[in-house]
Amino acid sequence: MRVATTQGSATERNPFADPQVLDELRRNTFVSVGVQYAQGILYGIGVTRGLVDGLLIQRCLSSGAGTRPQFPGSLIPMVFRVERGNIEDHFSGMLDGSCEARIHRRTYERSDDPVCFVTSGYAAGWYSAVLGRIVLVRETSCAACGGPNCQFEARDLEDWMARGDPWAEDMLPYLDLDRLQERAREQVEQLEEQLEDLTMMGSFDPMSPAVHVWGPVMVLPYSGFQDSDAAIEAIRDDVGRTHIEVVVVDVTGAKIDAVEASGLVQLVNHLEAQRIETILVGLSSAARHYIPTGSSPRVPLQTQDISRGIALAFQVCGAALVANRDLG
Repeated sequence: MRVATTQGSATERNPFADPQVLDELRRNTFVSVGVQYAQGILYGIGVTRGLVDGLLIQRCLSSGAGTRPQFPGSLIPMVFRVERGNIEDHFSGMLDGSCEARIHRRTYERSDDPVCFVTSGYAAGWYSAVLGRIVLVRETSCAACGGPNCQFEARDLEDWMARGDPWAEDMLPYLDLDRLQERAREQVEQLEEQLEDLTMMGSFDPMSPAVHVWGPVMVLPYSGFQDSDAAIEAIRDDVGRTHIEVVVVDVTGAKIDAVEASGLVQLVNHLEAQRIETILVGLSSAARHYIPTGSSPRVPLQTQDISRGIALAFQVCGAALVANRDLG
């Protein structure tokens, strides 16, 4: 099975896609400048990439259509799941199976302090772009220290500074935020220029084995219940069981008869049981005849255009994020 993401240009030496390259980046930075300065440098690298990927998502949401983002972003999960707080002020959450914590433990054994510097920076850039304000993310508990997962705290920059927090004050010299935002916008514009002649539909082949993963959203060309379910489970095992929140099932061009429709409904119900939203794309008018219209089994969201399907998926994720604002 081939796994692809939907942002950023894939490179052979990409620390956001290859754990080995991430490990090399971290070790080289530690050796070059020492641990004292490595945290800020690695955090800044993460912020830069997170801003670009977050802006790509934000533009997809605002346009509701257009070209498919073709360039891979972070294949390595780096955006924590929000669990507590208020996204208008501060929030926190956790990331299961942090790749950065895992490779740190493999190289340096157990740590006394949180070590997911690139991951924290990436989440800060990602949330800053998506929420439209400067957010800094600090790791408060790390699997590299022996914990079960990695915990993160996010606050607006003004909040960090008003508290006189020494961690935020230590990070700021490494973050020329105005310049980072400007560079991120420039990179996104360059990527979009390269894609202006491509369409969302054109790059998705329903018969392709490729599964596209973009943050909490998975785009899956439908190939029957068993194959589709196996693909979803394989990806969830790889990126984390709670990482995928919405699956966009692309049935464009697929022949959905009465028998195959039962498998499609089974897939939707299976995902619902795991609290994963489903969006069906490209379902023909004839095939809709076989999809239940009552409340049980649950009727999935539907669109005819893959671009709108992806945009809708991120809107669903955004709604889930907003729903957490009263928790804490």
